[in-house]
Amino acid sequence: MRIGIFTDTYLPDINGVATASHILKKELMKHGHEVLVVTTEVRAGENYEEDGQIIRLSGIELKWLYNYRLANFYSAKAMKMIRQANLDLIHVQTEFSVGIFGKIAAQILNIPVVYTYHTQYEDYVHYLPGLGKIEATEPLLKKVVSKISRIYGDNCTELIAPSTKTKEILESYGIENEIHVIGTGLELDRFEKKNADQVQLARVYEECGIQEGQFVLTFLGRVASEKSIDIIIQAMPYFKEKNLPVRLLIVGGGPALDELKEQASSLLVDEMIYFAGPKKADLVPYYYFVSDAFVSASITETQGLTFIEAMASGLPVLARFDKNLEGVIKDGENGYFFKDEKDLADIVERLMHEDFSQLQQQAYIDSRQYTSETFYEKMIQVYEQAIIHKHYSYKVSSITERHDHMYNVVLKADDIDLSLHLPEPIIQRYELEKGKVVDRACLEELKDYEFVSKGYKKALKYLTSRDYTRAQMSEKLSRSEELDEVHVDMIIHLLEQKHLIDDYAYAKDYLAKASRMGMGIRKALQKLREKGIPQDILESLRENYARDIEVENAAETIRKLSNQNRTRSHGALIHNIRNRLFSNGFEQDVIEEAMHQVTIETDEDLEKQLLHKEMEKAYQKYAKRYSDQALDTHVYSYLARKGFQNDWIKTAMMERRHQFDEED
Repeated sequence: MRIGIFTDTYLPDINGVATASHILKKELMKHGHEVLVVTTEVRAGENYEEDGQIIRLSGIELKWLYNYRLANFYSAKAMKMIRQANLDLIHVQTEFSVGIFGKIAAQILNIPVVYTYHTQYEDYVHYLPGLGKIEATEPLLKKVVSKISRIYGDNCTELIAPSTKTKEILESYGIENEIHVIGTGLELDRFEKKNADQVQLARVYEECGIQEGQFVLTFLGRVASEKSIDIIIQAMPYFKEKNLPVRLLIVGGGPALDELKEQASSLLVDEMIYFAGPKKADLVPYYYFVSDAFVSASITETQGLTFIEAMASGLPVLARFDKNLEGVIKDGENGYFFKDEKDLADIVERLMHEDFSQLQQQAYIDSRQYTSETFYEKMIQVYEQAIIHKHYSYKVSSITERHDHMYNVVLKADDIDLSLHLPEPIIQRYELEKGKVVDRACLEELKDYEFVSKGYKKALKYLTSRDYTRAQMSEKLSRSEELDEVHVDMIIHLLEQKHLIDDYAYAKDYLAKASRMGMGIRKALQKLREKGIPQDILESLRENYARDIEVENAAETIRKLSNQNRTRSHGALIHNIRNRLFSNGFEQDVIEEAMHQVTIETDEDLEKQLLHKEMEKAYQKYAKRYSDQALDTHVYSYLARKGFQNDWIKTAMMERRHQFDEED
């Protein structure tokens, strides 16, 4: 199966959705499926090595929401790559720009959409700039969240919730779609302490300042207000008052970090707390390994992945009661629920004075039900069901005439409207009318015709400015994000049928123009080859070209260059003319015949004038290094290279020598 995972957050981001998306991708690929991930770009300055097929979309950072990136709702470039992936199904993980793009892509490709509702957004409305901070607006914002969630939940083929509580919340919004409950699986072997690197483990002990005999509590996750970390910090003075050796690790980053540090300082417990900051995925398990228990006061979790990670590390979980955690934490068996900071402090103190190895063992055992393999098995069943449930027939709901005999045709399927712009002949050929039902194969043909129609008009516009070869037009049309190779071939075929593109006529006209401009056949054919003219056409033109005209063009070039000469000797002029003819593309035999036809007269006065000028230049050049016979030899060689006749050179040098002798 070929699956597209669309998510606004992905590795190296550290959050539940990014982790769940990555684990899903790995499990699908492990079982032989092809996976394409579409997500936002990596933040500037972060180094992350991609694994597998990933399309990264550029976007702006939302400083007020964990620096998440907001990409465009649609990318033509990405859509072209998505088309090429030939996906069977799209799994949307988020509700923002990339999630919307996923639904758009699925609509364009006519494939099922599976949607996982990861986040209870009612608990996050306070992040909205301005409005979220006004308490009176909170009920209104939660109603908006409810309505948007209902739209998303009912406009997908299959809907997944990570917990029973999330399912019940979605049902309370009025969602009618069937909701599958599938908890995210984890790669649990990473969290077994026996697999730890002892050197790295020692580093983390030292980093966190953990002393022998201390009872270590750890919170790991986003450091944000909805996580209620302040309640955990409020429990720390109880331990200080009783002189209990408790160390609290807060691992993660987020907008509430500075506020929590200030809280710890004001309560005079900052020395008991270590803020570790965000950590890379491969280091996360070590912070569980140095701990005695995991603690969280959050009641906004949809599943609690960090809770399961901690249990897989053999840690009992201490959590504020939340219905979402009922299936994860069994009070008194693998952890404890607490009501407030005082209740938390009492539980920790009790654990410090008793053997809780049974809790640790049970936590480890209970974590096994959340393996990534189990997650995969449940997910693939939903995928198969989505493909079965997806309707592949479309009903024409309206046909509206636009202009230039073009029509807007709207087809409806699964509450999704698909609009096509088609020419009148296609409407007639397929007998399209309101109420007519077309299958998927017919729809794909209609889509092709739509793209071809748009591309054909674009090609006509190009042709108004100049002529194109087949290859040139194909290359220009291929730059369009909307057109694939098949569409381009269809457009080119239509243009050739109407003789708007004709490589033979183009090449023949080009040769005639090149001939008038004094270009030889060899160079003209090379130019045509670069323009994409096929070899068989080039060979045909070469066989039929008029050689006598080619010779006459070469002869005309010779006359022109000869008449314009004012700086070269007769020999240098001959050499220059030959070089110019060859560079202009004339064949060697044509050059020889043309040179034989044209007599290049020698202007003796000009020749002598140039000779004396070059001779003086040569003496000045070589006199600095040579004298007497050696100087004359170098000057002679120089003038010979310039193309002057030997006897003229000797005469000129002798006259110069006599002149100097007379002056002496």
